Amino acid sequence: MLGSATIDQAGEREARENDPAALNDSRLENQIYTFANTLEKFEKQLKQAQNGQTVEEAENMHGGAVWWMMAVAVALIGRDNARLYTRVTDRERDDYEVQMFIHCTLDIVEDKLSKANELYLGLLTSNHKHKSYGFVTNTGVKFILVLSLANTTLKDTDMRAHFKRLHLLYTNCLSNPFYELGKPLKSRALDEACNELFRSTPADMSGGFSGVVRLSNVNDYIAPSQACVIPLKPTLEQPAATEDEQLVSTHSKKPKTDKPVVKVSISLADCLACAGCVTSAETVLIEEQSVQRAIEGLRAAKLGVVTVSASSLASICTARGWTMEEGARRVTEFFRAKGARVVLDASVVQSLALRECWQEMRERIEQREKGGAHRPLLVSACPGFACYAEKSHGALLMPLMSRTRSSQGVAGVLVKEYLPRLIAASSNGPSLSPADIYHVAVMPCFDRKLEASRPENTAADGSRHVDCVLGTAELNGALSAFLEGREEEESMEVDESPELARVEEALPEEITGFMRGALLGLDGNLSGGYVEYGIDRWSAAKGGAVRVEETKAASNLDVIRVFSTRPGEEEERPFVAARVYGFRNIQNMVRKLKTGKKELEYDLVEVMACPSGCANGGGQIRAATTQERNRVTEGVERLYSNLPRQPTTVPSIDEFRASIEDEKMRMDLKDVGATVNANLAW
Repeated sequence: MLGSATIDQAGEREARENDPAALNDSRLENQIYTFANTLEKFEKQLKQAQNGQTVEEAENMHGGAVWWMMAVAVALIGRDNARLYTRVTDRERDDYEVQMFIHCTLDIVEDKLSKANELYLGLLTSNHKHKSYGFVTNTGVKFILVLSLANTTLKDTDMRAHFKRLHLLYTNCLSNPFYELGKPLKSRALDEACNELFRSTPADMSGGFSGVVRLSNVNDYIAPSQACVIPLKPTLEQPAATEDEQLVSTHSKKPKTDKPVVKVSISLADCLACAGCVTSAETVLIEEQSVQRAIEGLRAAKLGVVTVSASSLASICTARGWTMEEGARRVTEFFRAKGARVVLDASVVQSLALRECWQEMRERIEQREKGGAHRPLLVSACPGFACYAEKSHGALLMPLMSRTRSSQGVAGVLVKEYLPRLIAASSNGPSLSPADIYHVAVMPCFDRKLEASRPENTAADGSRHVDCVLGTAELNGALSAFLEGREEEESMEVDESPELARVEEALPEEITGFMRGALLGLDGNLSGGYVEYGIDRWSAAKGGAVRVEETKAASNLDVIRVFSTRPGEEEERPFVAARVYGFRNIQNMVRKLKTGKKELEYDLVEVMACPSGCANGGGQIRAATTQERNRVTEGVERLYSNLPRQPTTVPSIDEFRASIEDEKMRMDLKDVGATVNANLAW
């Protein structure tokens, strides 16, 4: 029936194209239809305005410009094309055009299924008002998501994430023992998820995690057909059967043993280690690492310490019109009121991360000069890229990845491993263990929550180096409530006991400068400055006699070549550094490495999952449009670039590095993807 209707429509369209008069009539008909819709919308706005509201308020209430940015309908269609579930936004509930659009989309789904090589079908069809995307399960159930035609913000990675969430909710419905297969679904959780899609803006719908982490080929959720690896691990050694024991029995018997049965528990570290999920763990991460948990931890700890990223501070200051110095004092005031004693600047320890990374780069240059193979060094400071490399291209990328910790990782070692020793060594300083310190990090992306949960980021007593990670937007929301005095509970008074006062006295001024608004920046942008530092070190080795050529190879892809101009070295191979930002450029880089047709000429590669780097991280304060986002990102970078530069060496940081073992500065990157099939039961 649907197929014949489509053929008839195609025949009518062909006839109109061959008949100019009919074509003009069709265009006129479309114009009249569009005008009628516009007139209806204006009448609704006018009625609201007459009731005392402005036209803008009426437009927002009825959708207007905001509505065009939201999802319109969600439909689940059974294998026999029976409607299992339909949810339509209130504005379109009585509009049969949406229902007809969903119905006609089924023809496109059937056509796409014959050519599809994955469950996600992508864009299905569109008309003058709507467009639809499709997803099909292994059992043939079709998911259709209808958006406004004007919604151009959501990308394929976002759509995949939404379909996976809907699929997970659908499988939960099937798990209900009272549900009869093939009957219409009734689920409050599914209703709430759809309503959230209808209410959300594109920025909300895309989530805070980087696109690399949310990619479908990262295998980022546990499908219903997979079992978790942890329950498969034997927690009880069963004795071998003896000849006297029956091998076949009509009744199952528990093995006889004196050892107690250990209850199976699955931690977040277990989930991340098995590479089975990221999306499933995101919910746990957000619940476990939230503003409320951070405040509770700071108040309960003997010593509360907060590390603030320069990217996060610059984003907050740009949004609020503050200077960086004023922002640092305001953020310090907030955290001190919540129980923190020390607030640190992540840029102070970033200088150490740069030095460690350059040491790796220098070793590779020396190996190449001795006749070894050329191996570019991929900076692994971005947790989104590190996660993607481990799960998707471990064998290819692991030998090229830098092992140096990010600024968050180095700050964790400083706070949990070094500060207790430094405080104890001071006169009459309190004795603290790593577990006595609660460490909060404010970072520009939610992927840092994943990084904090990595097993190597733990102290000797088992406590995490970073107990809680907050995104910039999370802190900004809490900061608004604090500054406007809208908090429900009273702020905590800072403990002014002499013992804790000696903690600050024991710390060098370079480390505590953030609390006074004394900030220092690094050369380069907010993504770490690895490229700038590498060029500076290589140039210093050449006595400063260099010529620099910078090329913008593509959007978010900069290539810098540094040539030696010293006599006799003009023909030497230049030092080549690159900034590879955004997943599209990461994919292109991986493709070149895979094919091997053309050697990757880069020596040092600063890789970031987010376009424009950390200044535009997923946890930053988001703008509504791409144009506004670019303007905000430029403002964030400008604020940071105006800071005074750090000196080449910081004595307190040098002392910290000298007291820490080399392995404490390294990440334990693994080819996780190679062990997925061995660890998961299909």
